[in-house]
Amino acid sequence: MFMTGFGHTSYFLIKSNYSIKRVWQILSRLNCLQMVLCCLLYKPWIFYYFPPLATIWFVCVYLTLFISSKRNNSVAFVCFKIFMLVLCIEFMLSSTGSFIFRSLFLNPLMKPLFELGHDNGKFWYSRFAMDRYAVPAGMLFAVLLKKVRSLDVQVISVTSRTIDKLSNSDGLVDSQDNRATKLVQCLYIFSSIYAPVVLGCYGLYSYQAPFLFEGNKKLSIWYHTVFSPFVIVAFVIIRNHPSFYLFKYVSTTLAWVGSFSLELFVLQYHLLLVVPNEASMGPAATLQLVPGSPIISAIFASILLVATSHMVSKATPNILKLMNIEAFLSNSRSNCSVFKSSSNKGSKRAELSSVVVRGGASSSNNGASMVTTTTTTTVATTAASVNVRLNP
Repeated sequence: MFMTGFGHTSYFLIKSNYSIKRVWQILSRLNCLQMVLCCLLYKPWIFYYFPPLATIWFVCVYLTLFISSKRNNSVAFVCFKIFMLVLCIEFMLSSTGSFIFRSLFLNPLMKPLFELGHDNGKFWYSRFAMDRYAVPAGMLFAVLLKKVRSLDVQVISVTSRTIDKLSNSDGLVDSQDNRATKLVQCLYIFSSIYAPVVLGCYGLYSYQAPFLFEGNKKLSIWYHTVFSPFVIVAFVIIRNHPSFYLFKYVSTTLAWVGSFSLELFVLQYHLLLVVPNEASMGPAATLQLVPGSPIISAIFASILLVATSHMVSKATPNILKLMNIEAFLSNSRSNCSVFKSSSNKGSKRAELSSVVVRGGASSSNNGASMVTTTTTTTVATTAASVNVRLNP
């Protein structure tokens, strides 16, 4: 969920593409496999809960950044919109604003999609509320990262010693660059301390959690909801900070697996986990391909899961191309721009006419009437030929 908020926010802030075609690309990519399985197995949309979560949160990110998108260059304004999104989500999930949640997700039209086993939306409510701070945290991280990258200071891949030299140099940078350098220096030092401390506390918390809560699931979920964004940011810093060991290396295998992680999550319910537990509405055992050998079965099932997920991820774009929705959206957009293109052609004709007039006027000022006639005729002939090319 953190990466959902971060990725979509980064795209919208950089590209400023809020078109219907972009929305269709994201929603179809997230829900193609989901809808096929739900239709074939007669399951509600929420049965595989991650694609619905990603879909709803994408809509939240889209609406947040689409509103007054012309002012998205202001960091303070975008942060204010993210803060308002958090307040709206909190109000919707509270007892006071629960009627909004029921009106959006449990109305007669949407209830079959968000109700699992006649639970009146409790499963969807718990999943939606559990990571409600992760997506705004990812959005805020994307905004701040874009701001830091816009600073004219090359300190992303240098050591703290180089930063000290930049900040202490006299006459090499002006006051604005010096302030920017000091800001990035503070972020550099703070993040290098923040990540190890937070991950160390998280390790102690994970070790002591069974003894701290003693079956109090609600309290455990509350701690997860509040503190998970801080832990995620710590992992991101450990991976991308120049001071840490992992910054120098890239795993092509994990990057390849990440390209079909959505299919891995959905298909694990059928190729890795079986024997559903009716009480929890989820899987309770692993697939046994070799009876009496759970380790060998897990290895074969994992290989089967990865191979199938990769093939499905490659087939999804081809299925969407057969639907030809993107071509329809592109044609609709081009039809809407007919009047704009026609006005552009009219303006080009007006420019050509003004060229003819200016050509004749300049020649008459020189006192050569023959040159005037020749110049005007030549320009008029050129205008006619250009007009023919504009209107074949």
